[in-house]
Amino acid sequence: MDGLPPEILGPIICNLIQDIALSEIEETFPKTPLAFYATVSRKWQNVVEQITFHDLMLSPHRLSVAQLGGYFTPLRLSYVRYISFRFEFPAHDLAVTTNKDDFDDQLVLNRTIIQLYGVLSQIPSRSEPHVRLEISIPTPRKYSLPAWGSAAARVNEADGVFNGEIRSTYVHLAASWDKELADLPSVSSFIVDMGSQSLLFAPSAINRMTSKMTRLHKIGWSLFDGEKINTDLRIQQRTRFAETLDMIPSIIPPGAEGDVLSQSLFRFTQRNGLNDFRLTASVDSTIFWPKGKDVDAQWPTLRVFHVELHDVLPSGHWIDIRDYDRVGRVSSWVNDDRPENGIPGEEYHFEFPSTYDKSIMDEFALAAGKCATQMSNINALKILHHGHSHFGMSFNTTTRNKWCLEFVGSPDIPEVRRYQRSGETR
Repeated sequence: MDGLPPEILGPIICNLIQDIALSEIEETFPKTPLAFYATVSRKWQNVVEQITFHDLMLSPHRLSVAQLGGYFTPLRLSYVRYISFRFEFPAHDLAVTTNKDDFDDQLVLNRTIIQLYGVLSQIPSRSEPHVRLEISIPTPRKYSLPAWGSAAARVNEADGVFNGEIRSTYVHLAASWDKELADLPSVSSFIVDMGSQSLLFAPSAINRMTSKMTRLHKIGWSLFDGEKINTDLRIQQRTRFAETLDMIPSIIPPGAEGDVLSQSLFRFTQRNGLNDFRLTASVDSTIFWPKGKDVDAQWPTLRVFHVELHDVLPSGHWIDIRDYDRVGRVSSWVNDDRPENGIPGEEYHFEFPSTYDKSIMDEFALAAGKCATQMSNINALKILHHGHSHFGMSFNTTTRNKWCLEFVGSPDIPEVRRYQRSGETR
């Protein structure tokens, strides 16, 4: 068997693997241990390691074991194409430890990132970035253990956060976290999954992490902006995220006016090389164009600009407003045998017939019209709000036999028609 060429050994070893599929990332991983086959010979070892190091499922503990054992040689790291890293916070996982630093979530995050990035920076660089990195904070063990005996009344994490019984903790990176860290030119894709709902990455921390990935092609972030108990904390998280978004290199200087996050995204979407941008968030119309200003803005490569709006704008205005021509109802969750909500102001369930605020749609339609005329490669621009009322706008240049510009609602804005005609004649 040792005399077989690698071209034959590879298919043989692959047929020995029993794969297990992970639908979340559309990948398959070997279920059958391959370490035994690596001991056959040096040739077998090389072939086996190309398979076993292709996809890595890591945690701080596993990473420490691998580093102490010297597993991450330059050759083995050159095989890596996907890394899934699950953060661990001892203070929330019922861990037995005598290290005082283990109970400081911020210190734990900083030391873990330094450990992870130290390994990532050792991955040999290629002409193109080739590693997909996915990180997450799993549900803390104190909320995920089976509810037995006296623990039968343990609060479910998601319900506890929603009802205000569990306070969310946000973990940050220190301003000097990357003082001695090298860049990560091998990372092509950076995915952030929101596993836990009580222990969360501060949105600004994700921007800081991303700033070291100098050749990034794709990001997919699930971040949390739903802090309901502490309004000041929510404003702080949002503002810090907006302030650090520019750490990701941008070709457009600051200058737009409006919501601080919308303003940052207005500049970010104009980045050369960005083809497809999709966002679900609370933003205002300045994500498309500054209010009352003519600016020299260009989206040179953007083809798809898709924004789904939350119910409330950053200003606090609701997109859905009450339709007084119809009658609604207000009920208490307690009286309706639903779980009591401990968040002040949200202990009642309000229901009323609604319509969209036409002034808000007018602002978005006009701003999007101006934006579309500066997207030289535009395929689609969409604004959607899946609320109780029908609200949306779609501009599409690729679908034949359908309207190029479609509104859900009736904005009567001559300027929008003018910008539409401008876009059609470009």
